Amino acid sequence: MKKNFTLFLAFTFLVNLAAHAQTCAATTAPTLILKNPVYITGTGTGAGTVNAQYRFSNVTSLTPATTDVIVTLTALVNAQLTNIDDDASNPGTANNFQPVVTSNANANGYALFDFKFVASGTTTSFIQTCINFTAVDIDGAAGLKEKVSVFDVSGGQLSNPTNLVLSKNGNETSIIANNTGCNGICTNPENVCNFGKVNSSNIVFSFGSDNTTNAAFTRYGSFQFAPYFAALLVTFPVQFGTLQIVSGNNGNILNWNTYTESALQKFVVERSFDGINFEAVTVLAPKNNNHDNQYSFTDNMPANGAKTYYRIKAVELNGKEIFSAIVKTQVFHSTNNLVVYPNPVKTQGFISYTAKESGTAQVKIIAASGAILKTSPIQLFKGVNVFPVNQAEKLTAGTYMVILSKANTVLGIGKLIKQ
Repeated sequence: MKKNFTLFLAFTFLVNLAAHAQTCAATTAPTLILKNPVYITGTGTGAGTVNAQYRFSNVTSLTPATTDVIVTLTALVNAQLTNIDDDASNPGTANNFQPVVTSNANANGYALFDFKFVASGTTTSFIQTCINFTAVDIDGAAGLKEKVSVFDVSGGQLSNPTNLVLSKNGNETSIIANNTGCNGICTNPENVCNFGKVNSSNIVFSFGSDNTTNAAFTRYGSFQFAPYFAALLVTFPVQFGTLQIVSGNNGNILNWNTYTESALQKFVVERSFDGINFEAVTVLAPKNNNHDNQYSFTDNMPANGAKTYYRIKAVELNGKEIFSAIVKTQVFHSTNNLVVYPNPVKTQGFISYTAKESGTAQVKIIAASGAILKTSPIQLFKGVNVFPVNQAEKLTAGTYMVILSKANTVLGIGKLIKQ
């Protein structure tokens, strides 16, 4: 995350992108000046710990004459809070709330905050008729994507085009970076998402990153509370809702919905075993209407014991692509029709499989991380088939999954242990 900003971004927020929108007028939305937080003694087990509280004083001049904000650090998941509000590193947006969060290696790490509006000098809640809330400079790096989730809001507003992916799961609306960082100071609207909330005294949100690297990463967040212009309000060709997976021995059932869609040529279900490299599994026709559209697809080829990642790609008529959030699952099931031997394997391994019919199949060797190491075509004949595991001698010591498949159907799954 860049450490300076020279431009304040402005939008008008849209509370509900699907229908029955309710918006805040600029004259009623408070502009918050979030500077010099003070740790409230005795909260949590010290500053920077879970349940620690901080008071920002005199953040707005709306009624009452002065209003404070109490920020509670309600959770730390695979992360540490390095700084509650680093204005020194980000002087260009010193009025923003700017936490610094370090996410652990190979983890989805984040800090969860609860912003509570109170009357000045007290802990008495004060309901705001209109809250504008914008996450800016959401980007990433190689193997890392910053992520923001906001709770109990009806939707979020992105620019068009955007470098972010928006999704909604229950009361959680999330945005995640879909690029690997900006050049220089990241003030472009493609890395910004605006949220809104009405008639409430608090807003709950998290900031962190999906980190697939072997090192911890420190990222700088920046969140602006202010009224915005309407110039960048756009209509997206699709707004994804919730993507869910129901897993079992027969495969993974993907269910998802869209709140609105138009001018789309297709949806593509994509699968990955490492969360980075995706392949197309199937194509579905869009409904192209502004209703709550429901979709479902069953993937009969999940990797046994390995994490499987899915996302939905929406392709516009002009060829542009919009992605849903990424979800993952891990399924363990058994099969008695494929045998890998000898186990453990020292040099050469073999696969035995009894086929019900002849045809061309594929053998995939998958590492414990989910990475596909090798794919080989195999000609099957009806009855018992025995064939070598190609280049098994080149595998490093460890446990691997062997998947035999035909088209998008798993024929057999086995385990290979390499000495």
